Amino acid sequence: MDTHSHIDNGSTSEYDICCLACEEEGLNQAALFYCKECQKSYCHKCVELHNKLYRKHTVLGREALALIQKKRDLEGNVERLQTVYQDVRKEIKDLRKTLNETLDTIERNTVKELDTLLATLKSSQKAEIDKCNSVLAKMQKINDTTPDIEKSSETTSLFWYRNYIEQSYETQYLLSNVMAVNSVPTITFSPDPLIGQTLTFSYLGKFMNPNNHLSVNRKETHEVKFKKDKEKCCITGICEMGTGEFMIIDWNNRAVKLLDSNYKVISYSELPDNPWFMSRIDSDLVAVTVNNHHVHVIRVKRGQLVWDKTLKFEHICTGIFHHDDKLLITSGTALYLYILEWELVTKMYEDTSHMSTVTSCAVSPDGTRIYVADRTNNKLKTLSKDGTVISTLTDSALQWEGIHALPSLHVTETGQVLVCCALSDTIIQVDIDGRKILAHVVKSKDGVIMPTSVYYSARKLLIVGRFRNKKILVFKCN
Repeated sequence: MDTHSHIDNGSTSEYDICCLACEEEGLNQAALFYCKECQKSYCHKCVELHNKLYRKHTVLGREALALIQKKRDLEGNVERLQTVYQDVRKEIKDLRKTLNETLDTIERNTVKELDTLLATLKSSQKAEIDKCNSVLAKMQKINDTTPDIEKSSETTSLFWYRNYIEQSYETQYLLSNVMAVNSVPTITFSPDPLIGQTLTFSYLGKFMNPNNHLSVNRKETHEVKFKKDKEKCCITGICEMGTGEFMIIDWNNRAVKLLDSNYKVISYSELPDNPWFMSRIDSDLVAVTVNNHHVHVIRVKRGQLVWDKTLKFEHICTGIFHHDDKLLITSGTALYLYILEWELVTKMYEDTSHMSTVTSCAVSPDGTRIYVADRTNNKLKTLSKDGTVISTLTDSALQWEGIHALPSLHVTETGQVLVCCALSDTIIQVDIDGRKILAHVVKSKDGVIMPTSVYYSARKLLIVGRFRNKKILVFKCN
């Protein structure tokens, strides 16, 4: 707050704390003093009149106003937290409603299958009953229609004897089929094991505070130069695999490298061009954008890098980010949305004012915010999930133009937004809405000189790659 500001009466400028006496007169004037007894703030003119009327009141200066403003901010935070709490409660109730509806549907489907099974078993038993009735009917018919043999002629007796033999064979055949069915039908139920696993959960989900500041307390350095490297390393991407290894991409050496738990290179794969960024799309699968229209898909198999496929796009591919079975790819001027089958869904956002206005991207865990770096104008833009710009951050720390590397963005599993600022030698954390800087997580004094990539592991590790440097930095976070 600029406590030295002065404006003419009637100005429409806004201040954090206004003179309440002027405000009552419909005027807007910056407050410079605060009276404890009156609990009011005053400008330099109004405080003079106040002091004449209330000589024994305690009037405080700018420091008190700063504390008052901080108090108001904190009170506002409490109110906002209550609103956020209600919103989250509604989300939980909505989730419970969805779960109930899903369980109702599953129950209906299960009972429907049970009804079908019961009808099938009943039909099968009825068919066997019908066979028994048929056998009994035929046997009764033979008894009812056979004449008295002793009183019949030889020809008649022979006819009925042959008829009896034929009916007897047929009866024995039918009887043998009926008697062959010895199983007693029954129905048992075995619950799907996945349901049992789900019911072991203690919570419906996890809560996150994406504006919680990251802080570090210990640093290690690890060399990632490989014997095949011909240039100084420039690590432009880092990600963690499902089996615990880390994969990195090296722009200068056109390579993908797999690191073990000790950050030693255990597998190395060359690329046809310089890699821009990477994103993990499965526990063992990574997509890498290179300096052209291609994305290379690489798999980790038994501790080795294995080429999976190469995909060609109509546009240039720079940034890439996987979220919820979808892929976001930037081209330098636009942001495209693809499904995992690599089918284009839509062009979400475009800025053609320069060739490097949409260079890299990242997505919040809930998918409601998309962060896009504008390298040309040194800005961070936050988009809604439909591609609408909801905020633009400009700050002296955001400096990228002039280095041959694109801005690296990273969002942690708990929603913290990290931005590599190569030319200001820092990695910053911005709030979830991308409106302000929350912290400079690591700086030049920590060894962060021209950072080109950052990754936060759930193991509370912050890993930083640097421009033309063969060593990565590994920070232990609090």
